[in-house]
Amino acid sequence: MKRSIGLLVLTFALCLSLPAVTEAASSLPAGFIALAPGKMNLKNAKAYCASKGGRLPFIGGKNSCSSVPKGTPIDGLGAMGAKWPSGLPRDYYWTGTADSTYPWIVYADEGSVGASVPDGVENLTYRVVCVP
Repeated sequence: MKRSIGLLVLTFALCLSLPAVTEAASSLPAGFIALAPGKMNLKNAKAYCASKGGRLPFIGGKNSCSSVPKGTPIDGLGAMGAKWPSGLPRDYYWTGTADSTYPWIVYADEGSVGASVPDGVENLTYRVVCVP
């Protein structure tokens, strides 16, 4: 009986020392290097991606733009108006692209990619996915 309890305690201790595999990491589509575990403000989103060796996705390969026409590619997220990639939770995500005032966000709307500029970003939080 003592040996069984000792083996159970040892097994439990080994499990605690192993790195956790998160749902986000296991469901991350190809092309992304990290998916944050929760929503963040823009400043923390940029810092999170930098800490993972990456950046926020760009719309049309640029860090600034004034409009996003249908078909514009979005790093790892497909293209504007195209199907949302499988394996990435449907939600709103920060991008590294901004207009003259605010950054763009990307979202899944009925299975297709959309983009918009939120008003005032200081306290807003969205999901974060990072690209290399």
